Amino acid sequence: MVNWKNKEEVKKYHLKYNRDYRKNNVAKMKAINKNYREKNKDKIKESQEKWRTSHPDYQKAYLKNNREHIGILKYEWAEKNPSKISSYYNPEKKSTYNKMKYKEDKTKSQTQSRTNYLQKMGQIKCNESCIVCNGNKNMRKHHEDYSAPKEIIPLCNKCHITYHRGKTPHATVIRKKIKNFGLSLVTPTLDCC
Repeated sequence: MVNWKNKEEVKKYHLKYNRDYRKNNVAKMKAINKNYREKNKDKIKESQEKWRTSHPDYQKAYLKNNREHIGILKYEWAEKNPSKISSYYNPEKKSTYNKMKYKEDKTKSQTQSRTNYLQKMGQIKCNESCIVCNGNKNMRKHHEDYSAPKEIIPLCNKCHITYHRGKTPHATVIRKKIKNFGLSLVTPTLDCC
């Protein structure tokens, strides 16, 4: 029997009653919650944004502290919903073209990390200036062949982007420079960047 004069006992009683009611009426509670969410979308979104701005580091800290638990939840969800997993994360669903692209990206990232490691160890010395425009800001290490991590072509970010887009006249000039990179050490400057 509940002592109705004691606030703590009354609070415990109501909590237990509400919990039991929710357990026994799951479908009804889902319908009520869904109806509420549909009617108050803007209100909910606004309150979530307000909370996120007032607690900027909470999500990062939560992800950091619960990384293993989140990984388990993701794995369980993926097992239950195999049709919803994108082909990028599911190699069995990939077409042959996508499989080739996936392998190419894998070798690309392996080559880049290998190159960075070799440079840190002092086995590779990269030029400090771009071979096309002689600029030295935002330098990139370009690889023509990903199977050779030691063969680096130093390009600034602008020339590197221009090279990969490949449709401008400057891109053809850059391609010629890259082909002649091993032959000549002194390269004339261009006004492309």
